[in-house]
Amino acid sequence: MISIILHGKTHCTSSEDKEIGTMSESSPTAEIPGHASGPWSFLKAAGVSLGFCAIGVARAGEVSQEARDVFGRWLRSGNHAGLAYMEKWKDARCDTTHHGIVDGSAAVVCAALPYSRGAVETGIWKSVAAHARSRDYHHVMRDRLDGIDQAINARFPGTISRVFVDTAPVMERTWAVAAGLGGLGNNGALIVPHVGSRVVLGEIVCSNVPEPEYTDVPSVRGPCLECGACVDACPTGALASSGIVDCNSCVSYHTIENTRAPIPSDVSSAMTLIFGCDLCIDACPLNRVAYPCELDPPPDPGPGSMTPQNMSEAPDEILLRVFRGTCLERTSVETIRRNARLLVGRN
Repeated sequence: MISIILHGKTHCTSSEDKEIGTMSESSPTAEIPGHASGPWSFLKAAGVSLGFCAIGVARAGEVSQEARDVFGRWLRSGNHAGLAYMEKWKDARCDTTHHGIVDGSAAVVCAALPYSRGAVETGIWKSVAAHARSRDYHHVMRDRLDGIDQAINARFPGTISRVFVDTAPVMERTWAVAAGLGGLGNNGALIVPHVGSRVVLGEIVCSNVPEPEYTDVPSVRGPCLECGACVDACPTGALASSGIVDCNSCVSYHTIENTRAPIPSDVSSAMTLIFGCDLCIDACPLNRVAYPCELDPPPDPGPGSMTPQNMSEAPDEILLRVFRGTCLERTSVETIRRNARLLVGRN
């Protein structure tokens, strides 16, 4: 998964330009920070009921100068590769009160949904990054956040809010840390205590609501062990120990976002999946905890015997049927077929 420190973009295609302007009762709940008292204390119960492993709220406004500086250096270094849209909406990206996000917003609610090793691990899905072994998480996460949004509007009548899941220039990891959900690892991924970094994130930016109480964030790095296992596991050297990802050499970037240019040979030779890369996520010792997946299975998981070889040779209609309703649908059939052929050729 592409994880870039402090600016919050993860993976799949750029949909942020479009929006500018049930977990069981016995499931773990102790790691949801919520707020013990005050007007936002209802968040914890609402989050548990919808399957979130962490939910919290931070005061809206500008991100820190440190976050601005890190993001600026990342762009100037060209680490965003072909992600040209990352250079847009800079003012909105750094301030949730911007009219392109929610004018005059007072609170940013952040939530994490666990994906574990994915909803399906058979057939072709064994060759797909775990976060995408399911119905498109953007839709699943938005459905769950709509439930939180309804709870917020019921508690604070007159609320003006917008739900975001990779659909606007919101620094999701920066806000997740500020809301107390966890800290950032050496690979830039958000790590939720006792859950790990196998989570997807979403936000609700609200106005006409009470400003939340200050959330004490002891460290941006939070639970990261600083062991360097994720950095060592990256086969192309795309990770720096500072949490910066260089997309130019990131396998996940090239197999998901790079739909036009040829994949460099040093990157294609390091591929282990046809979509994404889980090597740095799998290497993290904090991801060894068994936590339930809250994503839905793909609408059509396809034959259990499907392999990358089948995928590289399958006609468009077969691939479109299997990809429909999943994150893979956001990447062209030609790109997935290219990736499958490279992976087959490597093996």
